[in-house]
Amino acid sequence: MSGHPPTDLPDPFVRFRHGDLRCTVVSDGVLRMGPAHVNFPTADRAEVEALLSEHYLPADEVRLNENVLVVETGGLLVQFDTGVGTDPALGRGFFGPGTGHLVPNMRAAGIDPADIDVVAITHTHPDHVWGLVDADGRPVYPNATVAVSRADFDHWTDLSRVADAPDQHMADHYTGAHKALMPYAEAGRIAWADDGTTVAPGITAIATPGHSPGHLIYRIDSGSIDTGAEPIVVWGDLCHHQVLLLQRPDWAFQFDHDKPAATAQRRRVYDLVHSTRSAVLAYHFPFPGLGHLRRDGDGYAWLPIELDPHRSSRRPSPGRCAMTRRRVDVHAHFVPECYRQALAAAGIDHPDGIVATPGWSEESALATMDRLDVETAVLSISSPGVHFGDDSAAADLARAVNEEAAAIRARHPGRFGSFASLPLPDVDAAVRELRHALDVLGADGVIVLTNHAGLYLGDERLEPVYAELAARSGVLFLHPTTAHLGEHLGLGYPRPMLEFMFDTTRSVTDLILSGVLDRHPELRIVVPHAGAVLPVLANRIELLLPLLTRPGGTAPDIRATLRQLHFDLAGAPVPELLSVLLGVADAARIHYGSDFPFTPADATVALAERLDGALRADPQLHAAIDAGNAYALLPRLAPEVATSREGHR
Repeated sequence: MSGHPPTDLPDPFVRFRHGDLRCTVVSDGVLRMGPAHVNFPTADRAEVEALLSEHYLPADEVRLNENVLVVETGGLLVQFDTGVGTDPALGRGFFGPGTGHLVPNMRAAGIDPADIDVVAITHTHPDHVWGLVDADGRPVYPNATVAVSRADFDHWTDLSRVADAPDQHMADHYTGAHKALMPYAEAGRIAWADDGTTVAPGITAIATPGHSPGHLIYRIDSGSIDTGAEPIVVWGDLCHHQVLLLQRPDWAFQFDHDKPAATAQRRRVYDLVHSTRSAVLAYHFPFPGLGHLRRDGDGYAWLPIELDPHRSSRRPSPGRCAMTRRRVDVHAHFVPECYRQALAAAGIDHPDGIVATPGWSEESALATMDRLDVETAVLSISSPGVHFGDDSAAADLARAVNEEAAAIRARHPGRFGSFASLPLPDVDAAVRELRHALDVLGADGVIVLTNHAGLYLGDERLEPVYAELAARSGVLFLHPTTAHLGEHLGLGYPRPMLEFMFDTTRSVTDLILSGVLDRHPELRIVVPHAGAVLPVLANRIELLLPLLTRPGGTAPDIRATLRQLHFDLAGAPVPELLSVLLGVADAARIHYGSDFPFTPADATVALAERLDGALRADPQLHAAIDAGNAYALLPRLAPEVATSREGHR
């Protein structure tokens, strides 16, 4: 019921999905505002108390929740307002112990304030910006840009106004805003927002001056009309009370800066929200403050949205939170039982010199994906592939693992993609399986090892495979394996440690110099492990190419070809190798990869955290590598496609 009062201890957070958006509402606590007639000074006291009584609400004390929304959009984490903070001289010290809980509640939800990219401010009143800094004046969101209106910033950070403030509380409005905002301004982390400003992908500011000189609301578009999800309007202090100011829009709130303008804006926005059937995130309504408006006489009634329990959660995810960033993992493996049995039957107990084939299950994969904040993992069979010497058995095994991958995708819509295995070096069988996997099973591409019994990627015998895949503008995912006749090159160490990198470099160089991409520019080729040693050796290869070119011929353009290739970052030491890769590759063709389960779950988490640290200074590149580039490479996995295909999970 809309009239139920907020409790003293609201739930600390709740998650939900809204269209393509992943959202979390986190509570900063509850403000105790005193008697209702004091808070609504232009209203008739008897009418105020009658309305509250009708809705089973007390008149002796108005309680206002502080509901802070965090949204992932376009690979960025955007937070709306910050609560009152914990400064004992301001913040919690003024508003009482029921407030100032935002940061611990964010951490309980698994959201690190350091991961917030944008803090979108509705206005600079105490309960909306004082939480930008801690008690010592240090930024709570060290990597965030603060979007705020220039009018509000200039008014409330102007310390010359303190002397004219009517009381200490209003004087604190100015000193508190100055203390909260100036560290960001001095660091160059303020972005001015005005009517129509896009503060992040899909998030638009709308000017609503009245309650404060530069008050803003924000419209969040859900991203996909196929989901039927309406926009969300984050309206800050446009409306403070779920009954009084909705039923009586012309009443003023005690802290409205310009009371006639504030009431006019309320009516304008109410009508806009109702006519567009938008959802609302109401900062001060009962937690979590998400609902719709229904016209009720001359005003409106509040209709809370009942969150689908299958789409919402009050439980933090293990390890990294599902709200930090959404990733697509293009380098993930699976070990179905049919494949494990085939390895055992072939006597392959220590593939490529590793101790044993790692365990894998759908449950362990999903749990690791949640720790890594991976929305979709593209599964493939790792080395040694599916061909153990018998052509017929290899064709059967390829079909079995590809059909199992399709079944896994069907059991977990949107969570998995797959690259199909081919029974190479049997080229004819490989072409048949490629057609079946892509045209019938709906695989996202195919995986080919760096060599198949000595058949390297530049070998002309692979031409039918390349031609068939190129006709579909298909994705060719490469994976290292033991060098042909090179079992002893690793000096007794597992080949993935060193030899995988060298065989990748050898085979991709062969692919480039043999002109595969010149003949088939439609191919989209993904090179694993940040290109192995190839980015480091590119200069040397380029230097020696003239020696390999016939008189009068033209040496291949190694650098132009490298920019045509895609690269994943599975197992890559960052930032060291990433900086080298960015020197030779197209940044729009670099992708996240985990290599799970051949890289254990804890190690994948550590590597992901290192990648986050290396990319923190460039949020756009971060978002692109995490997911955006993969959606361009594999558009079937993009949210607007995945959501329309699977509905709400």
